[in-house]
Amino acid sequence: PSRKLSISNIRSGIAGAANDTGWAAFAYVVDDGVAQRKGVTSIVFRKTGGNNDWQAILIHGAINAPALGH
Repeated sequence: PSRKLSISNIRSGIAGAANDTGWAAFAYVVDDGVAQRKGVTSIVFRKTGGNNDWQAILIHGAINAPALGH
């Protein structure tokens, strides 16, 4: 089945003494027509090279669901 991805609450910023660190975060909903999975993703970036290029160095995704026991 096809899925629909919706993104909201996009936030971003730049930090570091040389403005060489950036971050972005957003909320998401994945809807497959039967159930919705909601969560949040955050990404940390580092400026690389001399061309003002950015590289993702950390991607964290969290789903809004009950914790499961072991």
